[in-house]
Amino acid sequence: MKRVDLLKAVTMVEADPPTSERQSPVTKDANTLPGPRRTSVKQIEANRRNALRSTGPTTPEGKQASRLNALKHGLRAKDVIIPGQEEPAEFEAILRELFEDWEPEGHTETHLVEQIGLAEWRLLRVHRAELGEIRKQMASPTESESETKAEIDQAFEFFPKHVPQVLGKSTAGIARLRGAVEDAREELESEGIVSEDTCLNLEYVFGKEPDSPGNMLRDWFQEEWPEGDEEEEGDSDDKPTPTADNSEPDKNAGARRKAAARRYLKETLKDLDRQERKLHKQERTDLEISRQRLSIPEGDELERLQRYETSIKRNMYRDIDQLERLQRRRRGELSPPTVNVNVSNDD
Repeated sequence: MKRVDLLKAVTMVEADPPTSERQSPVTKDANTLPGPRRTSVKQIEANRRNALRSTGPTTPEGKQASRLNALKHGLRAKDVIIPGQEEPAEFEAILRELFEDWEPEGHTETHLVEQIGLAEWRLLRVHRAELGEIRKQMASPTESESETKAEIDQAFEFFPKHVPQVLGKSTAGIARLRGAVEDAREELESEGIVSEDTCLNLEYVFGKEPDSPGNMLRDWFQEEWPEGDEEEEGDSDDKPTPTADNSEPDKNAGARRKAAARRYLKETLKDLDRQERKLHKQERTDLEISRQRLSIPEGDELERLQRYETSIKRNMYRDIDQLERLQRRRRGELSPPTVNVNVSNDD
C-alpha cells in the first residue's frame, strides 16, 4: 500500500465520529449493544509511524526476490515427474528460473514458458537414461572377460594339450593353476606324500616338461606309491628292502623328500603370484580401455536416445521462437523473418 493511501486510511479512522447509541437488531432497543471502541491519540500516532515504515522491499535484491511471489502456472510437478526417481522441487526451480528470465504476460506466453521448462526437464531425463545405459554396459562382463572364460572352458573340453598355454595367459587361468598346487600341498601335509593322481592332475594343467610340478613330485614320491598288483597277504614282511649295494636304507629319506617337496610347492606358488600380478596389471589396462569404449551407449539404445533428444530440442526451439515473437509484438517491436531450424542426427 502506498504511503498516501495509508495516511488517508489513518485520517479516516481519526475523523470517524463515535456513535452515541446503537440499536439491537433483535429488540430494536437503544443502548443494548456497546458502542464502537474509541481510538486513542497515542494509538493513532503509532499507526502513522508504522505506516511510514511499511514500504515493502527497498533493496534491489529484495525487490527482485519478491517480484514473483505471486507466480502462478498451470503445469503441476506431480503430472511431470516420475515418482521415486525425480524431485518435484527441481522441476519447480527450473520453471521459476524460466519465468524470471522471460517474464511472460498472458496465457499464451505462460504456456510457452511452461513448454520450454518441460522440454528442459525431458532433456535432463535423456541424460539420466544415457548414464543408465552406460552403467548397464559396464556392469556386464566385458568382451575380453567373456572370451577368456570361454577359451579356458573350450581348452579343458576339446583341446587338453593346449590347457597349460591357455591357463598361463590370464589371472583366471593362474587361479586354476594355484588351485592344483594348493591341492598337492594339502595332500603332502596330511598324507606325507603326493599321490600319482595329484601328479597326473598337475601334469594336465602345467604340462609334462621335466621341470614341471607334476614331474618333479613324481620323481620324489614315485617309489612310495603302492604297486599296481598287491601281493598276497602274508607273503610280505615288515623288513626294509635292502638297497642295490646291500647297504641299509636311509630312514630320513622320506622326511627329506617331504621337506624338499614343501619348499618346491611354496616356490611354485610364489612364481604364480608374480605371474598373476603382471597379468592383473595388463588386464586392468585392457579393462580401462574397454570401459572407455563403453562410455557411449551402443546399438539401438544410442539411436533411440538420439531420436528422442532430437524431437525434444526441435519442439523447444520452436516454442522459444514463438515466445520471442509474441513478446516483440507486445512491446511494439518488429519481428525478424521466420527461420526454420532443423535438428537432425544425420551427417
